[in-house]
Amino acid sequence: MTKKTIIIIAAACVFLLISVLLFATLYKKQQQAEPASEESAQTGSGISLPVSDKSSSAARELSEIKESTVSGQKPEEIISDTIREKYGTSSYDTLIKYPEIQGLSKKIKEDFDVEKLRTSAPPRLVKVGNGKEIVILIGCAPHNCGGTENIIAYDQQESKVYILAENSTQTDYALLGNPPEEIKSLLIYYYIH
Repeated sequence: MTKKTIIIIAAACVFLLISVLLFATLYKKQQQAEPASEESAQTGSGISLPVSDKSSSAARELSEIKESTVSGQKPEEIISDTIREKYGTSSYDTLIKYPEIQGLSKKIKEDFDVEKLRTSAPPRLVKVGNGKEIVILIGCAPHNCGGTENIIAYDQQESKVYILAENSTQTDYALLGNPPEEIKSLLIYYYIH
């Protein structure tokens, strides 16, 4: 072996050793930071959500949320072909077809942008306790649903919109528009289901 080859091999070994030490240090710091981020996720602003469905405390918290939202039962959805004809096949279609829902949404959520709800579920028409029909729209940003989900409850009779907006870390959400308890339960129900 030449002297040049030995120097190259030695430099590669030193570089490898530094890389391994750097990786180990970063990994250790990440492990120490995870418990702190879980604590902050549970004490952050808004309404806290479980950190992981896999942990027992998170499962217990999710169970409590389910029990407090419409008794954990699916709300009474009105199913008919006329719903698709009236509202479209996706929540995004509904928002395009009914600009008044967009306008009401922008009043309570300044950064509301219909284009950030292009990935959406079919609209749902739900009957609440007093017989009133509420349109539920669910959507998120294309290719970026984590932390961008919005659930909109539209009360046509009162011309009001209520929004559950997930935060970017998916640890809590905001309820906008001061929804009555029954609407709040619907928004949370559709968020966790």
